[in-house]
Amino acid sequence: MLFRSLVLIFFAFSINISYGNDLFDEGLQKRLKAFENLCKSKEVKKIYEDKERPNRLLLIDATDPLNEAQIQYLKDNYIKGVNWQDEGEKFSIVVLNSKPISELDRITMCSPKPEDKIGWFDAKNKAQKLIKLYQQTLEEAFDIMVRSSKEADSTRLVETLYQIYTNKRFDFLEGDRKLLIASDLLQKSTEINLYCKGSCPTFQQTYNTKKQWFDLTKLQLRDSDVVEIYYLQAKCRVNFATLTWWQDYFLKEGVKPENIFALAENNNTNQFCTGTVKEHKAIGESGKPGPIIGNKPRNGISGFTSVR
Repeated sequence: MLFRSLVLIFFAFSINISYGNDLFDEGLQKRLKAFENLCKSKEVKKIYEDKERPNRLLLIDATDPLNEAQIQYLKDNYIKGVNWQDEGEKFSIVVLNSKPISELDRITMCSPKPEDKIGWFDAKNKAQKLIKLYQQTLEEAFDIMVRSSKEADSTRLVETLYQIYTNKRFDFLEGDRKLLIASDLLQKSTEINLYCKGSCPTFQQTYNTKKQWFDLTKLQLRDSDVVEIYYLQAKCRVNFATLTWWQDYFLKEGVKPENIFALAENNNTNQFCTGTVKEHKAIGESGKPGPIIGNKPRNGISGFTSVR
């Protein structure tokens, strides 16, 4: 199986395969397409005949472009930090930006055989190179996607989530699904606007006024679905009322309380809102992420990066 996977990856470099995304150069497009095709191979499908295939999707809200500290945190913890147990596990990135939802930048890749499962009959050096190529390809695509987004005049998070959970294009309809949302959570669309001054509405208050719309956009979640929120600070503030709104939204959609994880970004990242770096260090602000809210990650690992 490993040999066939290697053939698939390296064969992609010898023919004109395009990933169909003008963000990436030809070489990166070929690698992305090859790892996406790995998801569909007969050998990989056999692994998941009797068990759910892990299917993780990282939704990055770039309607307000991310700063360097935010990009680096996501890369260190959710791109480099993801592990896998077997060949063929899915990992997708979707970037919410100024484009129509049907045209959002996205990739889906499948993992190669992990190092601890490389056997005596496998070509160990080639297998290790394939792992390195997978990680390199994922990091390169992530960097390009988050840095190419332009500021948008709306943030359609609920609408995007509905498409992710119901539209075949995003390849998130099946498997052991784990969603991570990296966002300031400031939904702003014709239906819902969470930009509020003073007292913000609760989810229940919003639902009561938009019940028909919410009923039409149900996510059709399953008991096993996991959702994690990495709450990016907005205007140097974290509004926990907004975070609570989203937690209540997912509970209403059917996510079990033990399957919701939330981590708030520290109010002071490497790019400080006010004051100098020296002033912030003097009062002990380290730039690390802020408190875990509600559901503590199991064994210190988040719901998204852990393998259950």
